Amino acid sequence: MLTLQTEFMQNKETGFVFPNYAKNCILNIPKTVLNIFEPKKYQSPLKNKVNMNSKNINKVALIVVDGLGFNQFLRHHEQNRFLSNLTSKGEVYPLTSVYPSQTTNALTTLNTGLTPQEHGLFEYFIYLKEVGVVNALRFERIDAKKRNLVEEGFDPKIMFKGRNIQQTLTQEGIQTFTHMHTSNASNACTKLVFEGSTIVPTLKTSDAIVKLRKNIEKNKGSAYFFVHLETLDTISHEYGPQSAEFTAELQSISHLLQKELVEKINAESASETLILITADHGAVQVDPNQTTYQNLEAAPLLNRAFGKNRKRILPTGGPRDIFLHIKDEKLAETKQALSQKIGKKAQILETKEAIQNGLFGVGDANPEFIERAGNLLILPYKKEAVWFEGPDGRKIDFLGQHGGLSEEEMVVPFAIAKLCDLKR
Repeated sequence: MLTLQTEFMQNKETGFVFPNYAKNCILNIPKTVLNIFEPKKYQSPLKNKVNMNSKNINKVALIVVDGLGFNQFLRHHEQNRFLSNLTSKGEVYPLTSVYPSQTTNALTTLNTGLTPQEHGLFEYFIYLKEVGVVNALRFERIDAKKRNLVEEGFDPKIMFKGRNIQQTLTQEGIQTFTHMHTSNASNACTKLVFEGSTIVPTLKTSDAIVKLRKNIEKNKGSAYFFVHLETLDTISHEYGPQSAEFTAELQSISHLLQKELVEKINAESASETLILITADHGAVQVDPNQTTYQNLEAAPLLNRAFGKNRKRILPTGGPRDIFLHIKDEKLAETKQALSQKIGKKAQILETKEAIQNGLFGVGDANPEFIERAGNLLILPYKKEAVWFEGPDGRKIDFLGQHGGLSEEEMVVPFAIAKLCDLKR
């Protein structure tokens, strides 16, 4: 069954879609996983959507197709056997992602059940007061030397000290496995977010899916499998989400899921396995040549606050979500100046107002999140990109972008089906 009705609020003026954290959001998928394994102990706001009988299910595989928005799912599912079967033999719903609609942010939420303002790993590049701006995935400085912070004596747990659902499941006697590309399998962020899970490194989508099937068949007890398929996002960035290349990559992924998982898995394993399909975010097509660039060495961005070593704190985020640390006494002045300069391209919003409006979660924000997020946001409108002129002269060149609040970026599919039903 395919549900088209969306339960989220979209601002008619800006087109922005805010995360529906309380109900229809990927935030609630971890709670759903826990509920499937231990229905009397854990509850999920998505429970009413998941009408599937989970009796005799002792394995759950959550497959995250990086960069697959709900609108893209709708455009392609009828011409795609695997996606079409999800709608006819399972259930498919739209959910909102988290903000920013970025992979690091969404994967942390999907594995912890925490909102961005709780976990604090909301971007690929984040500001840590102890160090400065860092590459969160690799836990290294972003300067020319890209120095590893562990070698400098820093503990990666300054980035995240929380708990994931894998640890909770392990305590319940359920084995957990994480299938992801080998380039990310051993980095600092992975070790934090997937702590306690057995990491299964992969090279391509093909071996990721084959290894998943073999892993499901090999493990006879209860088990949870988290699978991150990243190639669609790579293609989307390079060619755009509306490209023939994007369509071909989605067909390739779906074909592999159909042929190597659904059709080849043995009947016994299929009968006890539930498949969940979702995405971390969608994507929007942009024209890199129309990017609005701002000069970091000119007003008003000279009003940036000073951080470690008395250096102005660099902007973090990306061309669709920009986080600024501005001197408190210059905040109103900077907001007004940016609104005058780029107000037709983006909304300029104080971070505290965004937090109050629930952009990053519900309730009180973690103080560390507030330190990292700064005090001023640039929220580009649909298909707009805003970035900064750097000393190296490098320009934005990706055709596909995400991180922003457009429907294309923020609304993703959530599908649930029994493997045995998909085999029929």
